[in-house]
Amino acid sequence: MSHRLERSAVLGGTRDVVRVPESERDATVIRDVGPEHDQLANVAGTDRVRARNVRRRRLMVAALATTDVLSLVLAAGLSGIPVAEAGMSLAHRWTLYLGLIALWLSTLAAFGLYSSGRTPLGEQAKRIVSAAGVGAVSIALFAGRMPFAGHNRLGVTLVLLIGAELATRTGWARFADVLRRQGKLRLRTVVIGTNEGPEDLAEVLSAQDSDLAPLGRVLVSDDPEARDGLRRLGDLDSLEAVVRHEGPDCLLVATQSLRGADLDPIRRIARREGLSLRVLARAPETLASRLTVMPVGSLVAVGVRPARLSGIRAALKRSLDVTAAALALIVASPVMLGIAVTVRMSSPGPILFRQARTTKGGRSFTIFKFRTMVHEVDRIIAEQSLDRTQPFFKPLEVDLLTPVGAFLRKVSLDELPQLWNVVRGDMSLVGPRPLPAEQVAANLQLLGPRHDVRAGITGWWQVNGRSEVSPEEAVRKDLFYIENWSLWLDVSILLRTIGVLVHRRGAR
Repeated sequence: MSHRLERSAVLGGTRDVVRVPESERDATVIRDVGPEHDQLANVAGTDRVRARNVRRRRLMVAALATTDVLSLVLAAGLSGIPVAEAGMSLAHRWTLYLGLIALWLSTLAAFGLYSSGRTPLGEQAKRIVSAAGVGAVSIALFAGRMPFAGHNRLGVTLVLLIGAELATRTGWARFADVLRRQGKLRLRTVVIGTNEGPEDLAEVLSAQDSDLAPLGRVLVSDDPEARDGLRRLGDLDSLEAVVRHEGPDCLLVATQSLRGADLDPIRRIARREGLSLRVLARAPETLASRLTVMPVGSLVAVGVRPARLSGIRAALKRSLDVTAAALALIVASPVMLGIAVTVRMSSPGPILFRQARTTKGGRSFTIFKFRTMVHEVDRIIAEQSLDRTQPFFKPLEVDLLTPVGAFLRKVSLDELPQLWNVVRGDMSLVGPRPLPAEQVAANLQLLGPRHDVRAGITGWWQVNGRSEVSPEEAVRKDLFYIENWSLWLDVSILLRTIGVLVHRRGAR
């Protein structure tokens, strides 16, 4: 058995190591024999951490696949669709069952629903609906071989399947968020280079909703020294040693200075070590679902699909608004009648609160809400010399609220009359919250860009902090919604609004 002496670089230092093959047949399986036992123990420890994280992610994928199969079985059972014919043999029956399960799981996998990265719920919903459509087409292509193809309950089965998938995926997403906050599902990440944007990369990666856990930074010679708190692990030439020592799951290229050829050794290391490789792109305040990768000569660019709310898209949004608001008014009418009677009997004053608010294009309209404050509240506030033109001004004095009004605000039932504003066309179900006309007029530069779309009953900042965010942050979140609008985003916000209302987060 031959021995050879190598000088191995570890985190900027060197050490002599005897490389001893464990087997003459397999020279790739090696062990280090030398005095640096602490270094070897650290490498072994990081390998164990990495292996444990890989097992956790695989268990999560297995759990997702299990609930996907249960969703399929549940949808078929509830719809009563005949999956197999009565006279079919047991072997043929099980072949059909397993074939359908394999078809559904492979379709979900093809749409990236088992990827290790964090996929937003709105994007998952879009992919699930698309996967169900592909599954229906696949069944139609084999209509002669599947007894239920063309059955009148197939549509009901697909609707139930999509609903079950959305429910289970939402539950798993919440569970995965908890695990990420505990650091159990996040990818241990080595950052390569320095981010040139205004964001603090360490802060972004360390956020609770991030799926990356930064281990440190490998510096690139052309980049300036970073001061974001990430520890220095070495330089680009020592990347392979850093990977062996730290045991990461992911490499994140943060610098914009590397050319295509410079990425080759990074790609090679990621491929050999089985690491996820991500390249940071400058597309701030943009949903990943709007991004596409496209070649520009020998370069690669990130394309951003426009989110123009016009034409057929505007018609679809308006159709959703009118249909959903009208149905909600019908369903909620008994509740609204009861609230109206209670408000009228509990305190003097009108049942409805009316105020001039601003919507799309700066147009003023009258908003309707159930009155929650005492009568002549405007006179009381005026006597207190409060500046009502401040952005998002809202009187917080509890004494101004009636007992019934305090309860209505806590559960947001005072907003129900705005469904009529939606039907009239003043508002949308989803959009920036309408502000009083006097606030908009006094802060036109700050608040004006919010009025490129109709005001909404709920919006992006309502499901991301509600009253707990600052005016500047609220405006930023409203602009994020406008720049990233899609029907799927609207549906996602409406679903998340239900959770916000149930947990009463940020209510005032």
